[in-house]
Amino acid sequence: MSQVLPRMRGATYPAVTDRDVLEAEIPIPPPSEQQEIVTRIRECMTRVEEIKALNSENDDLHIHLFRAVRREWLGSSYDIPVGWKEQRLDHLADVIYGISEAISSNRDPAIGPPIIRMANISLEGRLDLSDLRYCAIPKGKEQHFLLRRGDLLLNWRSGSSEHIGKTAIFDSDGDFTCASFILRIRAKEGLADARFLRHVLNHMRAEGIFSGFARMQINHKLNAAEFSAFKIRVPMTLAEQERIADQLDAAESIIVKLEAGGDGKREHVLALHLAILRRALAGEL
Repeated sequence: MSQVLPRMRGATYPAVTDRDVLEAEIPIPPPSEQQEIVTRIRECMTRVEEIKALNSENDDLHIHLFRAVRREWLGSSYDIPVGWKEQRLDHLADVIYGISEAISSNRDPAIGPPIIRMANISLEGRLDLSDLRYCAIPKGKEQHFLLRRGDLLLNWRSGSSEHIGKTAIFDSDGDFTCASFILRIRAKEGLADARFLRHVLNHMRAEGIFSGFARMQINHKLNAAEFSAFKIRVPMTLAEQERIADQLDAAESIIVKLEAGGDGKREHVLALHLAILRRALAGEL
């Protein structure tokens, strides 16, 4: 890298030529030592792959654990908890499309407010605002398209049916809007708790309810009218919705902490991978 990077040319698309790479000098030990190094690297990498597999299993366990917790509180895809009822989503909340604009390269905040895209919502329904684009809102439409705290953001269209229905809750300050592949769901006061609805919608996604209805054209999708008509199971009182949301929020908080520990382990495995190569190619392994 130290030999090749100084030869890099270009601003928009920096690159080196084939000749630059071919002229780099590589230290070569005797063939017998090369084979010893390769054998040792393979042995070490086998252990690294075992660690990665264990970390991956651990991540899967976290996901399945929380899905099991949701199933315990919200029922399975076949069973409705005793005393609950089913209501259409549009009875419990207002559902509208996000703004339809080309946004892929709009990184200038002067354009307008940040716009939340599919990529900002994780599969498990968590909002990640670390990578934002910006969008101008049509004049006079600000109140229609700007988000409020507590709005739910549901992905109704995606290249993968698994992502259809993933739902995050908007809880940030400042002006934000959302993209056209996102439905903004605003719970009606006195009828529904937004946190409860988020858990129900993500539970329905995880149970495969939405993917079973999604159509495949260019992308898998369910439109606003179809989501509005979905029956959402709810307890008899708003207070019970809030109590269940509190319990599920607390469980999710624990899962997030466990996942954060797994992130540290993944970084350690990557560092270990690079360290093995560095030491092997320095003759120290």
